[in-house]
Amino acid sequence: MALHLHHIGVKVDNIQQTSRLLCSTGGFEAEPTAYYPEVGMQIGFINLSNTLVELLQPMDQNCPIANVENGLHHLAFEVDNLEAFHIDISQTPSFCTVQPIKEGRHGRIFFFQMKAMPGLWYECMEKTKTDDGTGSHSYR
Repeated sequence: MALHLHHIGVKVDNIQQTSRLLCSTGGFEAEPTAYYPEVGMQIGFINLSNTLVELLQPMDQNCPIANVENGLHHLAFEVDNLEAFHIDISQTPSFCTVQPIKEGRHGRIFFFQMKAMPGLWYECMEKTKTDDGTGSHSYR
């Protein structure tokens, strides 16, 4: 099953400041941020020349990453068949944590970790069909 890198998730203390810095110094484009109360996080995306960076700012102590250090949090990949990939890695001993599938910001997702790199999370996203048939998420 093919994995395609979709975005890089980065935890920050101040999403507005980080977004302004990246956009003013690199000429990158930012989408408006949004607050997600179910995870206690402000989330926004910046397009860094064909690479999306997801900025994650905890807003309350119920946020699952409130006590995580700033910096790289996860790598997100798209797959064609989320259920099949979830079953495959759930049965593979090299993965130590595989969370259940849930609704994410732009479709169904789940997070997992590998035993070889326990500090880094991976997000797996279901690839969805777009109007042009490319099968990719859009953040515009």
